[in-house]
Amino acid sequence: MPKIFSAYERSSLCEAGRSPESNAFLTDIMDTVIRIPVSGSGEIKNYDRYFSFVVDSVSGVEGVHYDLPEKGIFPADSATGYIPVTLHRVYDDDSLYCIRFQLVSNDEFEVNLPTFTVSGKEKDLTRYTLNYSSAIAPPQFWTLMEKYYLGYFSLAK
Repeated sequence: MPKIFSAYERSSLCEAGRSPESNAFLTDIMDTVIRIPVSGSGEIKNYDRYFSFVVDSVSGVEGVHYDLPEKGIFPADSATGYIPVTLHRVYDDDSLYCIRFQLVSNDEFEVNLPTFTVSGKEKDLTRYTLNYSSAIAPPQFWTLMEKYYLGYFSLAK
């Protein structure tokens, strides 16, 4: 059974290519479902609604490294929807993979978000990039405690 994490709970997923399971105690987890949040505006409905997206760039192989649904979902009575992405862990593969999503309009939702510039870089709110790896990385706190308490990080610890 895949473990489910919301993107809010695992906000560091895309930072430095860390996997959501960058913890030595979780080496037995093979599949993880990441819920990429999508915010909507307008009237909230009391039934599930579906939105469309396309993958405009990918470096992994669907079915081997990840699985995607055909559409994202806004659950009933919710202003926040999500795209559930199932990531598959592949042993002996330390490669960094990337999936780039873009929201597109469908019968239920219109996508009309403008781009804007931040620090000289153009940002597009209809796109999202998910970076992931099967590599087990040390937890973020490890480097603070490595020298005096924990020692060098290894998968055997």
